[in-house]
Amino acid sequence: MNNISSTTGAAPPIPDQRQASSAAQATVPVKAATAATGQPPVAAAAQAAKPQPSAEELQRITGELQRRVSAVAPELSFSVDESSGRPIVKITDPVTKEVIQQIPSEEMLQIDKALDKFQQGLLLNRKA
Repeated sequence: MNNISSTTGAAPPIPDQRQASSAAQATVPVKAATAATGQPPVAAAAQAAKPQPSAEELQRITGELQRRVSAVAPELSFSVDESSGRPIVKITDPVTKEVIQQIPSEEMLQIDKALDKFQQGLLLNRKA
């Protein structure tokens, strides 16, 4: 027999249809909010509520992270992109010193710069 109750002595739980339908309905707004912002609503709200750190504070934080991690994981490096001010994490091969992974990638940083220039051009055209 493949019945769970015969092997464990307990009957399998029968799901309540009302609970199942309310659980499915509860996930719809979360999925919609996640699709709209790319983040769950709690994370998006927390990010919006936090003030962005200044450039000096970001440099200090990345320096502190680098200092703490270097002894344990020398292949990790933390820095700040000079032009955009975004934090960058690099994973390098300890032997060849070649960058294995970078977050955000160089391509993403270039796209960010291009979008920033495009938005500035739109702003200038609207004022004119």
